[in-house]
Amino acid sequence: MSASARQLALQILYEVSIEGSYANLALSAAFSRYQPEAADRAFCTELVYGTLRRQGTIDYILGRFCGNKMTKLPPHILLALRLGAYQLFYMSKVPPSAAVNESVKLARRFGHQGTAGLVNAVLRNMDRRRTEIAGAEFWPDKQEQPAQYIAARYSHPLWLVEEWLQRFGFDDTEKLCDFNNQPSPYTLRVNTIQTSRREVISRLASAGITAHIPAYPAEALQVESNGAAVGQLINEGLLYPQQLSSMLAAHVLDPVTGQTVLDACAAPGGKTTHLAALMQNRGQIFAFDAHEHKVNLIEQNARRLGIGIIKAAVADSRHLDMIPDAAADRILVDAPCSGLGVLRSRPDSRWRKQPDSSGELAELAYQILSEAVKKLKPGGRLLFSTCTISQAENDQNTLRLLAEHTEMAARPIEYLPEVFERKTSKQLLPFEDSLEGFFFALFEKKQ
Repeated sequence: MSASARQLALQILYEVSIEGSYANLALSAAFSRYQPEAADRAFCTELVYGTLRRQGTIDYILGRFCGNKMTKLPPHILLALRLGAYQLFYMSKVPPSAAVNESVKLARRFGHQGTAGLVNAVLRNMDRRRTEIAGAEFWPDKQEQPAQYIAARYSHPLWLVEEWLQRFGFDDTEKLCDFNNQPSPYTLRVNTIQTSRREVISRLASAGITAHIPAYPAEALQVESNGAAVGQLINEGLLYPQQLSSMLAAHVLDPVTGQTVLDACAAPGGKTTHLAALMQNRGQIFAFDAHEHKVNLIEQNARRLGIGIIKAAVADSRHLDMIPDAAADRILVDAPCSGLGVLRSRPDSRWRKQPDSSGELAELAYQILSEAVKKLKPGGRLLFSTCTISQAENDQNTLRLLAEHTEMAARPIEYLPEVFERKTSKQLLPFEDSLEGFFFALFEKKQ
């Protein structure tokens, strides 16, 4: 694999880890600028996402070999070490000599001969001591330091592991962290306004791509990679990249053709356009986001998918004065949240999270929910959803809404009884449902 792919990966990791960029956006921007070959693009993507996903484990190993020096390393040199370690321990097709030598070249390019020598010595020492690293004694003791053990072995922030241990116990926390470290399958929703799943599968097959059909929902497909043929179908508006858990929201809300629907936190428009598809592109959907560039994304996606019933606008969904009270038949509040349920598909996000963020986000979500209640017709339905597994953001807001808005009642979820069990709310958990951790709570306004 070319050295340029590794250098590009290091530059992207610098943007993500040091400058605060989002990995998916940094990758997309870099690929648009440099136009790497397909093989280099795939290799660079694996290096970036893999190194971020395993960063905690890699840093634990590096800390054992570098000691106090690690905290004093220049950012580019630390990143070169992380890249080298990821290739050594997680990329079996990369020869150890290549992992070491190419990392040394990066350290020389972004540092000097001394930093190159350090990277060479550390990585070669790690490679020689693989057996020791694989042994139980190298890691924190599972019995005496369970949080430290899981944080190191499964590459998660210690504070988050400690929270999950209190809630889920050791076994389920270990399963949850392991789930988050698995590559996220590339999942797509078929745009049923324009085509059928059968037709899309046929198009993919003609391009040599096998599509896998998940158990649910009926519009979903999974493919091994997002190659040119998949990209073509996306550009034609026949497919939309969307996680399985995210696709469930529109089905749970269950809009009817011709209804008025409000999507309070709509960008980039995945759930909004799915609602429109279930409505057969008949009715009206008001879609809001607080940022103009995100509203533009909603409009772009709607046009590409051939949807004409979405009216997107910039708005603070805590104050929807432009919508009359009791105007909507269905409302979706896919609230801003900590995103702790989707760490698998966002490898960099676990390192951005802060332990005190759930309280502020829960209050913001509740203010949006309270405004949504005003806009809902009697007999109308409100779906509160998030992509987090935080009880403060999910369960507590659900209870608070019912306590403070007596005009609202919890409504059993009729969709997918094998998953939702006809409960009024459901927290999907990866170690129970093999899906990313979304939350759903369905309400109905009393007549």
